[in-house]
Amino acid sequence: MAIMLLLIGQCSWQPNAEPEPTISPNSAALDSTADAYNAAAVEHFMSGETFAMQGNHAMAVIEYLDALRYDSSSATIYSALGKAYAQLGKIENSVRALEQAVQLEPENTDSRKMLVQLYYHNKDIDAVEKELKALTKILPADIDLQYKLAAVYLKKKKIESALSVYDHIYQTDPTEVKAIEKAAEIALLDQNLTQATHFYDLLVQEEPGNRDYLKMRADLALINDDLDTAIQIQKQLIEHYPMEISYQQRLGELLSRSDQKEEAFTLLEKLLASHPDSVQNYINLAVLHMRFSPLEKTIAFLDSAIQRFPQSATLLLVKATALNQNKQLAQAEKPLLKSLAIEGDNTEARHLLASIWDALHTYELSDSLYQELIAENPKDAIALNNYAYSLAMRQEQLTLAHTMVNTALSISPRNASYLDTKGWILFHLGQYREALKYIQESSSYESSNAEIMEHLARVYQKLGKPRKAREYFQRARELQQKNAAKKHIKP
Repeated sequence: MAIMLLLIGQCSWQPNAEPEPTISPNSAALDSTADAYNAAAVEHFMSGETFAMQGNHAMAVIEYLDALRYDSSSATIYSALGKAYAQLGKIENSVRALEQAVQLEPENTDSRKMLVQLYYHNKDIDAVEKELKALTKILPADIDLQYKLAAVYLKKKKIESALSVYDHIYQTDPTEVKAIEKAAEIALLDQNLTQATHFYDLLVQEEPGNRDYLKMRADLALINDDLDTAIQIQKQLIEHYPMEISYQQRLGELLSRSDQKEEAFTLLEKLLASHPDSVQNYINLAVLHMRFSPLEKTIAFLDSAIQRFPQSATLLLVKATALNQNKQLAQAEKPLLKSLAIEGDNTEARHLLASIWDALHTYELSDSLYQELIAENPKDAIALNNYAYSLAMRQEQLTLAHTMVNTALSISPRNASYLDTKGWILFHLGQYREALKYIQESSSYESSNAEIMEHLARVYQKLGKPRKAREYFQRARELQQKNAAKKHIKP
């Protein structure tokens, strides 16, 4: 009994082997001695297995330890010992025994799988990752292991690695569409639009008629400024669901923003004739008129639509936008105020009204509205930038303007208008070299903006570079002649 207690209580999980008898290499007894040695290991191991089957894991541990005294190179015995220790709640001993089993037999998948569970228990996520990576190499077709590895990568915020594993799962087994769905969802949450697009392409390929996949793929195309692809996918939706009028209206909306003028007018006029009670059809056709028709025709169409739908805040907003684009600022104010009387919290309408008041030099009104927008949403980058630019143009409160545009840039660091605003504020602060850096970066994103070109010219003037200044003044004049005057910021 004393010996038994000693063995159970000892910390060592790998006993020292008994001294081997001294036998001459040439002795005929060598083979028989070796056989006896292995036979003893087998005998203790089988006895341990019997105890384990009976649920007597303490006695199983004793037998496995005895087996290792005769054969310490057996991965099988170490693996069994590790499982028995785990049943007794001796996790550290179990881990050490199983790690020894894996060291002796690297492709021992049972031991590795049990190690994964024990590492999870110990919250050793790095060890879990290492073990799962080894297991997926040994068992590349085991989809469950792949999912577990992907979950570990997600827990460790290794998003690219997780997406790669989900992709591998699908390539290994094309029936595992749920892997691509998960990958697409994660890519969207991570704002990895390239990967999200790739995964939704695969999903559409798998299920060409799945409306959710098609709608999301169209939305991604729009986010990526790929209007042609969005239109093409919208047409696929209509092919699969020809009775869904909303899909046809959406196509009309997309076409109204494209260069496909004839097709857009044909579809939208057809929709208007077949569904005259749909205000969205009027809105889409009004936007198309605003882009391609003379102002008089656009306003006439909008007035007829507003007469039919007098409570449509959007139609009034479109009319104000059309007038604003044609520099009829005072006329634009009236429909805009009517729109806001119907829908007072419309941020787009409030942005436009603030910019119109600013352009009309009614600064008390514009400043108050900008301050109201920013108070409601301190991350309203458009209001922050537009207010900052207005102050820069007036050369007032430049420190406040600089703070606001920095906040806007923290939200959208590559926005050409925000970069130009910062440069223009720095220009008025006398920091010409810093101003040049930001306005040059702005021009790299928006090289056809006459206002940005003029700002560059003025900075080069201050830096004593008249040739460069003349070059950019000339570019600004050419752009002004070529294009209609553009607003500084596009909401």
